[in-house]
Amino acid sequence: PLDGEIGHGTAAQIYSAATVIAEHPVFGTIAYGGRVEPFSSSGLKIWSKDGVYQRLHYVSKNIRFHFSLESDGYSKDEPIILKKDLTEIRFTLQNRFGNVHTTRLSLAGVPDGIYKLTIKNKKIEEKSKKGMVIFEIPLDQALVAPVLIKKS
Repeated sequence: PLDGEIGHGTAAQIYSAATVIAEHPVFGTIAYGGRVEPFSSSGLKIWSKDGVYQRLHYVSKNIRFHFSLESDGYSKDEPIILKKDLTEIRFTLQNRFGNVHTTRLSLAGVPDGIYKLTIKNKKIEEKSKKGMVIFEIPLDQALVAPVLIKKS
């Protein structure tokens, strides 16, 4: 919900940028704002091309998954690895500020359970409630860090 002068229009444009992966019954797996290819028998490799690198959506017949970083972003050069059953997600997180801070990652549409996020040998555990998981991720001054999210 943004309104106002031209600067607000630009902000709305940036905020709405996302990569959307859709499983179409006739055309198969389609990427909007990115590129996708199969990874093993049950996963996808996703390269975002939306220019912001903060939001990813995966839509299939039974799944409506939404991945959203509040600040910072995921790597445009490294793929996001997503298991189609949403039990594992891998990506490279970029610290866009270059200082110590915390960023928030929201996952919506995930199966209920316990999710563990690992970054630089630190484990953060969260429980999903009604399909939503929120991680508060502590970042150091390193510019990139691999992240693994697994459902227990």
